[in-house]
Amino acid sequence: MTWTANLGTQTFTDKQVAAQGHGPFSVSWSLKAAQGVIDRGALMALDENDVLVPYEIDAQVIGPGDGNTKAYTATLDQQIIQPGSVTVSDTVEVFSDDGSGNLIGDAAGTGTINYVTGAIAVTFHANVALAQAITATSRNIPFGVLAYEVSTTAAGEEVGVIYNHGTVKKESLLMKNTAGAFVAIDEVASRALIKAGIYPL
Repeated sequence: MTWTANLGTQTFTDKQVAAQGHGPFSVSWSLKAAQGVIDRGALMALDENDVLVPYEIDAQVIGPGDGNTKAYTATLDQQIIQPGSVTVSDTVEVFSDDGSGNLIGDAAGTGTINYVTGAIAVTFHANVALAQAITATSRNIPFGVLAYEVSTTAAGEEVGVIYNHGTVKKESLLMKNTAGAFVAIDEVASRALIKAGIYPL
């Protein structure tokens, strides 16, 4: 059954997201336009404009090495980043995020990440090889779980219903991977949901 209203086109299927126990609390929230069709159960996050976008792992090349430089800066496309989720690598040295804005290299490099703006700075232990890609990954912060499938392609369909507190069915939950495809959530996403007061069962 398809219901078209100010909330958008929302398709009701047999897939269940809400779980028994402490039933989820739902709210309506604005969605970013032109994101295509988003399935129920998708984890959603707030972007820098406080509109809903899918929770995802974003991978971005922040620059090539020039063979003579250790220090690199960039601004990630993803903003409002989940603390502890950032990695940076030139395939020789890998930086991890300590959750407090510091990036720690496994070869003694150092760096910082601004979780709000996406500004990143890293200093590798050794010069990055000429033309070697430097890749950063990050995650946004889950805000809720989409209760019903929503199309964001039709004009005026900019609001969705999300569960943002309570219990949900883990097997119904989805997130975007680095390729932009919706997949089952991983344990990192599950723990982030719990921190947000949403409990996958």
